[in-house]
Amino acid sequence: MNVAGVLGRVRRHLPTAVLTVVAVEAALALTGRDALALRLADLLVEVTPGPLATWFLGTFRGAARPLTALVAAGVLVAAVAGAVAGAAAVVRRGDTTAASDPARRRLLGGLATGAGLLGAAGLVRAAGGPAATATTPAAGGPGAIPPVTDPLPAVTAAQDLSPGVPGLSPVLTPVGEFYRIDTAMIVPRVDVRTWRLRIHGMVARE
Repeated sequence: MNVAGVLGRVRRHLPTAVLTVVAVEAALALTGRDALALRLADLLVEVTPGPLATWFLGTFRGAARPLTALVAAGVLVAAVAGAVAGAAAVVRRGDTTAASDPARRRLLGGLATGAGLLGAAGLVRAAGGPAATATTPAAGGPGAIPPVTDPLPAVTAAQDLSPGVPGLSPVLTPVGEFYRIDTAMIVPRVDVRTWRLRIHGMVARE
C-alpha cells in the first residue's frame, strides 16, 4: 500500500485515537498519576539538542510548556491511530469477506479499538510506574520537617554588602522573589518516607 493509503487509514481512525487518549488521560488523572502527554513532553525535551531547546524556550517563553504538551498529545494521538489502523489491517487480511458485511466491519472496528486501548494502556504502564506520592508529609508523620527551635540571628549590615555593591543580591532573598527556571514538564515528586541521599566518593565516611 502506498503512503497516501496508509495516511488515509490513519486519518479514518483519528476520532477513535482521540477518544482513547482522552480516556487514558482521564484514568491517569483519577488515579493521581501524571498525564502521559506530559511524560512524553518531558522525553521530547530531553532528546531535543541543547541549542534547539534553548532557542525554543527563549522564543516561546511562557507558551513553551503548553506547546510542548500539545505536540506530545498530537504524537500520542497519531501513534494510537496508527496502531488501530495497523490492527484493523491485520484483521482484515485474515477475513476477505469483511469488506461487504457491515456487522463484520463493526466487529473489526471494535477489535481494532480494543487493540488501540491495550496499546495505550501498555504505554501508560511503560511510562508511568507506581503513582507518585505527595511530597508534603503530614505534620509529625514520617519525614516531617521539625520546627525551628533555635533560629539564626538576624543578618547584620556587615554581613550583607548588597546595599553598597550595585547588582549584588542580598544575603536573604524574600520568599516572594523565588522562581523556577527549568525544562521539566512535571515537577519531580519523591516519597519523603523512603527517599535517601547517598554521599560517597572522596569522603572520610560514606
